[in-house]
Amino acid sequence: MTEPALWRVLVVDDDAGMRETLSEILGSHEINAVTAGTAAGAHAIMSAEPIALAILDQRLPDATGIELAEALKANDPDLPVLLMTGYAAAETALVAVGKVEDFLVKPVRPEHLLTAVRNGLDRRWLRMRNAELVGQLQQANAVLGDNVRRRQNELTALIAMTTATSSSSKLPLVLDAAVDVLSRMNGTTTAALYLLDDTRELTLNAVRSGAWKPPQTLPDFPERVRRAEFDGHECVLAALASDGVTTGALLLERTEQEADAFLVALAAQIAVGVDNARRSERERATVERMAELNRMKSSFLANVSHELRTPLTAVIGFARTLQGRGSSLAEEEQARLLDRIETQARRLHRLVEDLLDEAHLDRGALRVSNSPVRIVDVVDHVVASVPDSVHRLATAVETGLPVVIADPVRLEQVVGNLVDNARKYSPVGSEIQIGAALTERGVEVWVADQGRGIDNEFLPHLFEPFTQAELGDTRRDHGVGLGLSICRGLVEAMGGVIDVSSTVGEGSRFTVVLPRIVPSPAVPAENPTAVVG
Repeated sequence: MTEPALWRVLVVDDDAGMRETLSEILGSHEINAVTAGTAAGAHAIMSAEPIALAILDQRLPDATGIELAEALKANDPDLPVLLMTGYAAAETALVAVGKVEDFLVKPVRPEHLLTAVRNGLDRRWLRMRNAELVGQLQQANAVLGDNVRRRQNELTALIAMTTATSSSSKLPLVLDAAVDVLSRMNGTTTAALYLLDDTRELTLNAVRSGAWKPPQTLPDFPERVRRAEFDGHECVLAALASDGVTTGALLLERTEQEADAFLVALAAQIAVGVDNARRSERERATVERMAELNRMKSSFLANVSHELRTPLTAVIGFARTLQGRGSSLAEEEQARLLDRIETQARRLHRLVEDLLDEAHLDRGALRVSNSPVRIVDVVDHVVASVPDSVHRLATAVETGLPVVIADPVRLEQVVGNLVDNARKYSPVGSEIQIGAALTERGVEVWVADQGRGIDNEFLPHLFEPFTQAELGDTRRDHGVGLGLSICRGLVEAMGGVIDVSSTVGEGSRFTVVLPRIVPSPAVPAENPTAVVG
């Protein structure tokens, strides 16, 4: 229906003069009118153009006005109909009730006609406006209902995400629970979570997907929310941020468009869960480390007490023997007791020196005095200092080794500690080899044994202070677990490195690399043969 100013009024009367008169009255007041003399003509006009109101004569050649009104309203229920008759009767009026909007008696005064037509058009406009408003209201209700449904789904998802991210303090479980909530959101076909790895790259950590697999890594993006396409799949990304620092991202492939604010809230909830899980892991690691340190302290105190008590008991016992029976003992026996006292005193001295060296290492105050050193001399001194042993010592020192820059005393201490360590962990009768050779890394000095080897789980802690592998009865004395820690500190202070290779059941090999080599002097050119005159 066009604007009200362009509406047309249908006048149906078998009297041509009446049709013309009514048209002129309406036209003089800017109301457009079309006319018909029969019911059939009225139907033709109604099917050809929109009609806003109909004025029908009760007596038509092919139908009554009331019958025509019913037929026209069947096609347009909102059509206002004014019924005119020159033979007013109560019966006609009763029949017209509910079928027409007004009842006019001929002759009709122009002002009465205009009033009735305007009232009918006003009703038509009000009905149309009401229908329009009802349509708008229904559309608004539909939008509101959709928004309510979306908000309910979002609220449900946020509540579920809060529960999921707080259900565990372990990061893998938190990620799995979070991606499970994301995958169960209405319209989600793929859900994935990415975390920044050590290389600052967003790497896939958890996923729920059907046939399509999301990428293993994501490009960095500065926005809080971004929509992107991967392998032809439209996805939305949201940054996981903690204290303003991006820690990861979520990826969703969805059939519904969600509000950015919801995605930001969802990502924030996941970021909190991830941050709490990581904090719990750090706290758990700290507690475990503190427990380990407490265990190491207790073990250290027990070992130190044992290591101190054993030589002290021997020294006191031998001294009392000399004090009480010294004059009655043969010189050989006295010399043997004095030698035992000196051996135990040296053991005490070495223990005290190890403790002092570790204290210096801990403070970063360990000092070495580097000078030119011949490796073969160091190896010879270490072999000569090893007491009668239940192991076979073998040397494999390459001839012609260059001189290195190192602390000769400290280097001898390092090699001696490695040999002592090999003796502790090697079975009786096995071979311990001390070797040296020139390689691309520098001069390498190694000590290899045929013990049971070192477990892979313990290797990362091998050079930590106060740590010792538990190898059962193969160890003949305990020590305090400082030897290898001191070896590493001394080697690094001399500019070298120390590493280990070990195979369980076959043995271990500790290698000291000293890269600071003294250049060999240039060979002087031969003098030309002198000519004797």
